[in-house]
Amino acid sequence: MGTPPNPNTAGSVPAATADPEREPGLDLAQVFLESAEFSHRADALALPTGTRPNVGDVDVQITIGISQDESSGFIRLAVATNSEQRPIYSLRLSMVALVTRQLGKENMSPREYLQRAGLSLLFPFVREAVGNLTMRGRFGPVWLNPINTKLISDQLAMQPVQPVGAQPFEPEERGGTVVVAPTPPVREVSATASPPPPAPPRARRSRKK
Repeated sequence: MGTPPNPNTAGSVPAATADPEREPGLDLAQVFLESAEFSHRADALALPTGTRPNVGDVDVQITIGISQDESSGFIRLAVATNSEQRPIYSLRLSMVALVTRQLGKENMSPREYLQRAGLSLLFPFVREAVGNLTMRGRFGPVWLNPINTKLISDQLAMQPVQPVGAQPFEPEERGGTVVVAPTPPVREVSATASPPPPAPPRARRSRKK
């Protein structure tokens, strides 16, 4: 009797046979904001309007999930400020991108693509969401600085696939899911505090002659 097929790799294209000159053969099914929390520091109203909204280093959590038949997968990026650094804004935000295999055009499996390029795919969306949310704050927007996506992606690509425990996208709801553990568990990315908008000019009173 032969060795039974591995359900984690069935139907996928091995990395060694993927054509580097072809497109991945995947559809970007969805990109969505999963959750968001935003607040000001307790003393925000006592600070001058010209205060820069420094938030310190932002923690980044990366999770990759793949269906058992390798036909689809997701990457989740969760970012959060560190309360110990007393940031002007407190922020916790999570975004998810879902990709699916294009039948007849397969070149990379969703797992290979998400491990090697998922971070580059989703991080700009996360940066825009953070900037958009903080722009509504009293002191103006905060922008996540560029990160070394190649270094992190190389680390993710070396991680083993592990069965899902009590994770979102439960197996019974999604037809079976596996998760690639983030490496390292938490990364930090710096953020740039944009200068606050200038104060509006004061109205000038006309003198009566």
